[in-house]
Amino acid sequence: MIQTWFTADQHFSHFNIIKYANRPFKSSEGMDYEIVRRYQEKVSEGDTVYFIGDFSLRGAGYRNWYKKMLDNLPGTKILILGSHDELNPFMYVDVGFQSVHTFLDFQFSGVFQEHLHYYLHHDPAASIIAPRVPWLCGHIHQLFSTLHNVINVGVDVRNFYPMSLKEVRSEERRVGKEC
Repeated sequence: MIQTWFTADQHFSHFNIIKYANRPFKSSEGMDYEIVRRYQEKVSEGDTVYFIGDFSLRGAGYRNWYKKMLDNLPGTKILILGSHDELNPFMYVDVGFQSVHTFLDFQFSGVFQEHLHYYLHHDPAASIIAPRVPWLCGHIHQLFSTLHNVINVGVDVRNFYPMSLKEVRSEERRVGKEC
């Protein structure tokens, strides 16, 4: 079954994020391996994954590294730029992302005609402009998993796994965020 996934804040190859976000890894290589492994455990080739920022801090000189990393991640990958995604957007497309955005208005109509609507933006502070629509974000690492109309899909609060659309919907219902 084809699925839609959301994730954020991988910070691939960023050693200092281990300390900053209190991640349970001894090296950036071990962290990268485990995040990729957990991603591969959930995501299939036909799926679509929205990366809501801070994929990696690596610069333009690492084009081959980006290509190899993205080749190891199944599915169609869409990037919503985060505070550390500083490459030219065309380079992100060139190395394997299908498209690159600063913000995305995500809408989905399910099998039973349930219409889902989410705004995707890396920084949850943007949610103040539309407080009645659920927002999916990253940026805040483990500060909170869900607050008001904002769901943090970052790996730090999702046990380093991506979050499925079904899980997002369940989280929204769990906290009573019918918007």
